[in-house]
Amino acid sequence: MYRRLFLALILWTVSHATWGAEWELYPLNDFCADASGLTLTPWGDVLISVPNFGDTNRIAMFIRLHEKQLYLWGISPVSPASGRGVPAGIVFGEDENLYICDNQNRVADGQEGRILRVLVNSSHRPYAAQLVASGLQHPHRIAIFGEHLYVTQYFYAAQESSDVWQSSLYRFPIHVENIPVTPLPDDPSLLHTFPFTNPEKKQLPLSLCFDPSGKLYVGNPAEGAIYHVTFDEKGKVREVTEYLRASELTSIDGMAADGAGNLYIGNASLHTIFRITPAKTIEPFLRGEEVGFRQPQDICWGEGVLYFTCRTLESTPAVGLWRFSEAVPSSENAAQP
Repeated sequence: MYRRLFLALILWTVSHATWGAEWELYPLNDFCADASGLTLTPWGDVLISVPNFGDTNRIAMFIRLHEKQLYLWGISPVSPASGRGVPAGIVFGEDENLYICDNQNRVADGQEGRILRVLVNSSHRPYAAQLVASGLQHPHRIAIFGEHLYVTQYFYAAQESSDVWQSSLYRFPIHVENIPVTPLPDDPSLLHTFPFTNPEKKQLPLSLCFDPSGKLYVGNPAEGAIYHVTFDEKGKVREVTEYLRASELTSIDGMAADGAGNLYIGNASLHTIFRITPAKTIEPFLRGEEVGFRQPQDICWGEGVLYFTCRTLESTPAVGLWRFSEAVPSSENAAQP
């Protein structure tokens, strides 16, 4: 089965990928009903999470983009409760293992969301999974800074029978296992909550990223705002301030920062990736109608290339990339929080 899947993915890429002088767009295979998160691997590939929550007859998996070819990298670890995995945000740690937001609430009720660590061997293949944290509701995006994982979750009532809904930001030590999470405001892993009062937007997820100086930005599409989170010497939240509010910030999902401090956000409703300069100027950076994509989702940055998950104009899940014609400073020497 896996051999047939590998061959099908390769043939699809060769015959359907499109590119221009600065951009490339790779539609995923029919095995993929959707694409959620993506990240750069320590060995130079791009890894895409494919939860397939739009079609539970398809398994959840990870696809890697390597030298303009798409390959199956692995199957997402399944939950004993639901019998399937639902990978959303993903990121590699310095240990070269993969960390996953397993959004089980897409297929199950209750606090079933998990953070997983997928162990990767010297051949860059996954071979085992460990539970980092459990008890979350809709864990969505994940980032690593220092020795901690930063995770956003969304879509739950602040209090029972309440009209106030909120999304949350959590932090977990990267090398710890089996951390229980509760929805209570005094949960030790909870950093901050972001309340909003429009119930029609309660399912809009938070995005997050660190810039090269160690600043944490959290995007809240329900409010059309980006927040700046600072920490004290003990790692506790010192202050959460509104960094920017604009109509372009609604329906945002992915967010990334380049080495010059620019933020890139994907607006799924406007089918556009916007760039926010350090001076807080918002400008369209990639318009889907010009490049050939719709609904940009997760975004990551690496060495002069912006990567993003999206859909083609025909609504096929895809991964795109944009190569910068001018050099942008590297973010390798980012400060620690």
